[in-house]
Amino acid sequence: MIGDIADLELCDGLASARFTIDLTAPTRNVDVAARLEQVDVSPCLQLLSMQLPVQGRANLKGEFKTSGQSWSDFLAQVSGNVLIDANNGSLPVDVGSLMSEDVPIETVGWASSPVTSFGSLNTSCRVAAAQIWCQRFSMETPQGPVSGSGKIDIASSSLDWELMLPTVLTSRDAPAPAPGLRKVTLRGPADAPIISRDTGVPQPDLPAAPQPITPN
Repeated sequence: MIGDIADLELCDGLASARFTIDLTAPTRNVDVAARLEQVDVSPCLQLLSMQLPVQGRANLKGEFKTSGQSWSDFLAQVSGNVLIDANNGSLPVDVGSLMSEDVPIETVGWASSPVTSFGSLNTSCRVAAAQIWCQRFSMETPQGPVSGSGKIDIASSSLDWELMLPTVLTSRDAPAPAPGLRKVTLRGPADAPIISRDTGVPQPDLPAAPQPITPN
């Protein structure tokens, strides 16, 4: 069976999809190509039982396969790829402090204040075995760019992420830190992860570009 869903209201946005269901076997095999437009991120995460206090609007495009006999089966067996493009939102992490402080940091739980706003957030993810792996993540904030990768475990509602943040000066009189990146990890329960940061990751010296070879 082949079907289409057009302009379905979902998470205060719109959803459309084309799906194919194999009804010839006791276990239903489903293929879905879906697109979400300007959905509200927070209620969509709640649909996945993820208590992530992320705000913003997002566009999603993905292709998925799954099988089973019930909704819980379909969620557990789903696999595929998804592209996410979010804008004008906020993340409950104090990125400014994580960029500027010179000592290791380890806190438990999301920041209540200040949160970090972002103009754009982009990521490419793979879904399998009730887990979401995001291989490429980038976010533009007023404090500077943030990049990284990580995993969301839907079954256990937990995170395992590694982000890279640029170093910044804390004051005019402070000595300039060595050019580099700071590594931040977010691990543990999604509603209260452990957020850790080291003292800095120097950027490697890049080799000089080879000189072009000109014929004699």
